[in-house]
Amino acid sequence: MDRATSFLTALIDSLSRPEALLLSHERVEENAEQEARELARHLLQGHLDLRARRVEAELSSLDTDGRVGLAAGCTRLEKGHRRQLPTVVGPVTVTQCALRARGLPNCYPADQAPPGSRQRPLPG
Repeated sequence: MDRATSFLTALIDSLSRPEALLLSHERVEENAEQEARELARHLLQGHLDLRARRVEAELSSLDTDGRVGLAAGCTRLEKGHRRQLPTVVGPVTVTQCALRARGLPNCYPADQAPPGSRQRPLPG
């Protein structure tokens, strides 16, 4: 979330400068819309980074039996899998842990919605 905070502070600073007061209303509105989208992207990225750290900590605390329960047969934990995710506010990077086992496809527990949840899994 540090990037989002820094970005917001810089945005407020730029809108407060004397040069900004000389811009037309339309130009300020266009800039504000564009910068708001970028702020939303930074906020989303910060949230995804926090989520990734939480999931990594949870999976790291599980023993082999706990990992098997999540991913039928996959017990080896690999950290730091990354992929780009296009969103309506721009691309973000999703960092995940994979549970692996020889001969089986990777399992990404963070992609699986909890039972009874209405949450959509992240697109793969």
